[in-house]
Amino acid sequence: MSGEKYKGEWADDKKNGMGTYTFGNGDEYIGEWKEDIKSGKGTLKYINGDTYEGYWKDNKRSGKGKLVINL
Repeated sequence: MSGEKYKGEWADDKKNGMGTYTFGNGDEYIGEWKEDIKSGKGTLKYINGDTYEGYWKDNKRSGKGKLVINL
């Protein structure tokens, strides 16, 4: 997709380890990856200023985390 980019660790042509992924809409995920999937601890910074910091499993928020809404 246009504007998407990834900077971080790779293994077997997949995002693995720590990395930063910028989505086409400007949102940014900084954290752990396992075989191209957000997995482990990470922070998602939304373009509107909201942030979610916590744990991820199978590209979804999982377990404890903190969502901060930018008012």
